[in-house]
Amino acid sequence: MSANKQSNSQLDPNRWKALAMLCFANFLVMMDSAIIQIALPSIKETLGYSQQNLQWVMSAFLIFFGGVSIIGRKVSRFIRKSAHI
Repeated sequence: MSANKQSNSQLDPNRWKALAMLCFANFLVMMDSAIIQIALPSIKETLGYSQQNLQWVMSAFLIFFGGVSIIGRKVSRFIRKSAHI
């Protein structure tokens, strides 16, 4: 029982801030996907796209969004390392 109390006292107090940031980032991803879903009928009417082309639009957006997220993470690691030097 004392081992459990000891491990609880060693937990990082900023873990709740990290959880909040992860939840917010997940919310933004879902919101961006919902915005594209809402815009698809307008894109279909304006550009005359077929259903297959609309699937490509959604896939391209999500791939681009994921790529930007990965690049942003790599850039933040580089900036953090150069700031400590």
